Amino acid sequence: TDSFYLVIGQVKNAVQSSSSHTRCGGASLVACFCATISPEMDWDQHISVLIQNTVRLFADREEAVQKEALQAMTALTGVLTKEQQQEFLPTVHSALTVAARGLTGGPSSLAAFSLPKALDSVLPYYLKTLASTSLEAREGAARAFSDIVELVPQAALEKYMLTIIGPILRVVNEKMPPSLRQALLSALTLLVSRGGASVRAFLPQLHSSYVKAMNDEV
Repeated sequence: TDSFYLVIGQVKNAVQSSSSHTRCGGASLVACFCATISPEMDWDQHISVLIQNTVRLFADREEAVQKEALQAMTALTGVLTKEQQQEFLPTVHSALTVAARGLTGGPSSLAAFSLPKALDSVLPYYLKTLASTSLEAREGAARAFSDIVELVPQAALEKYMLTIIGPILRVVNEKMPPSLRQALLSALTLLVSRGGASVRAFLPQLHSSYVKAMNDEV
């Protein structure tokens, strides 16, 4: 409907504003818009634009804007079905990568991910896709996990070790193509290297997973 395009246009203009208040307003508009979504609405064509413009604000220089963007993204994620979350993982991941590059031209930690429970706004896309029936999608999610781990400050990442490592360990020992297993093991290796003391609880499972992987290759 015309109202969809009106909202999208206002959001796009707001997030590019030089005013932090206007950028906050753009994020708030996304959250308000999501509150009006109902199952019968046909709005799939607008989801990518909303994701891209909301995630863009994760790298904003103002913490108030970051907080509004996280709330907006959480609201957006909450109204998407499991299938939609799997479908839009590439969009979310690309938007995070672009935001992290910022003006430096290289990846760096996203400012918003330092805030409490920030990863809750995007993790469902990764976790739901990792649990999907598509081997290709699962491999993409595993590789994406390796990327997103680099974007999260270590202190914040440690609080999500159970949430992230647990699902990976549940699937890594299943029968699967070597490329998928390698992607999962690579993600685990990176998590272990950055997880600090929070990884200790998983050491027995990690050890058995690596031993099994080595035996499978023999």
